[in-house]
Amino acid sequence: MILKFKKYTMITKDWSSARIAVVKVSSYLILVICISIPIHAIGGYAVINPDELFAKGMKQFSDNRFDEAISLFTQAEKEYEVLNNMRQIIGCRLGIATCFFAKGNIEKALEFNESAMELHVMEMKDDQRGYDQIKENIALCKELIRREKH
Repeated sequence: MILKFKKYTMITKDWSSARIAVVKVSSYLILVICISIPIHAIGGYAVINPDELFAKGMKQFSDNRFDEAISLFTQAEKEYEVLNNMRQIIGCRLGIATCFFAKGNIEKALEFNESAMELHVMEMKDDQRGYDQIKENIALCKELIRREKH
């Protein structure tokens, strides 16, 4: 693709994963700019970097911005699904569960903890520590729900 702006010519390539631009003034090469953006291509589709989404979700969580964190964890989970990264999908679900717990929505927290447990049992059989932590989360949620009903 060639873009012309008055005396400048910009030549670009490969917009799906990075931008490469060469700017010329007259016939002299002045500047080469390489700008990476946080996406990569998989199967012809641009995928946002899920690690960055997850990190942003953690930051929003630490700032007590739980709805924004849930949104970012949800986006990251979708991208991890494209990559078939089960460990990180579980991490996203636990992040969402923790946000709902912090918001006081224990039922939703339980739902996401149980969802994380289902995946953990299927995909991470050797991670006993992770299993025990999720099991404790589920027990705590169930206990709090039981107390609310009485």
